[in-house]
Amino acid sequence: PHIPMFLLRLAALSGDEDAERMALHTLDRMALGGMFDHLGGGFCRYSTDARWLVPHFEKMLYDNALLAIAYTEAFLLTREARYRTVAERTLDWALREMRHAEGGFFSAQDADSGGREGAYYVFREDEVPAPLREPLGVTREGNFEGLNLPNRLAQAAPLPDELMGQVRALYEYRRGRMALGRDDKILTAWNALMIVALATAASALSRPDYLDAARAAMAFIRAQLTGPDGELRVRWAGGEAAGEGTLDDYAFLCWAHIALGDATHRNA
Repeated sequence: PHIPMFLLRLAALSGDEDAERMALHTLDRMALGGMFDHLGGGFCRYSTDARWLVPHFEKMLYDNALLAIAYTEAFLLTREARYRTVAERTLDWALREMRHAEGGFFSAQDADSGGREGAYYVFREDEVPAPLREPLGVTREGNFEGLNLPNRLAQAAPLPDELMGQVRALYEYRRGRMALGRDDKILTAWNALMIVALATAASALSRPDYLDAARAAMAFIRAQLTGPDGELRVRWAGGEAAGEGTLDDYAFLCWAHIALGDATHRNA
């Protein structure tokens, strides 16, 4: 995410068309391929091929926070709805599947399900409703070990609204499978990045619920990951905070305070 973000900001400040084109091309390919979860939202860790089709299937909180910022900034630069959609679906995934009841965010979802990497995400042709097969690149032969990893590489246009109900139904069908394992540590630095993402999107996308979630995550850090003298802890797990805060904890939390303050002012 760092390079597209750098290029987007360079383009915004200088009008560099090459920087903008490179950043948007990268973001487009990531969002169309198998790295992006076309059913549930959010990104897997990285692509394992040059086509952006097959990812390493683990989903990390910090990746998704930074990518949500990048897609939000792409929307602000271009005003193209597809970037807003990816940013929102990424943040909505985090709120739905990665959030602790007290407002903090867990660290990761596992790549494996039932002892097989990626098994949670792939489908036989007959599991996918017929109207979704072509739009999601689903065939009898499959594209990943004889099964199908949904993608939009052959069809860059957004899915028609009339298909979204079937997408949600396929997502719920997938949730009925063996649940993905989850790393339940709540890390200060990664939560700070998610606060930045939520606060940035709250203003840019007019989503006050994101601002509420950012405030709740900040309250969790204050309550559970901050010592009596203001010192930070690295992680919270099983009701216990541990580890002396490091530079990235303090730096990212400073960024989170700035982003949250700016969003609060804009939405006052």
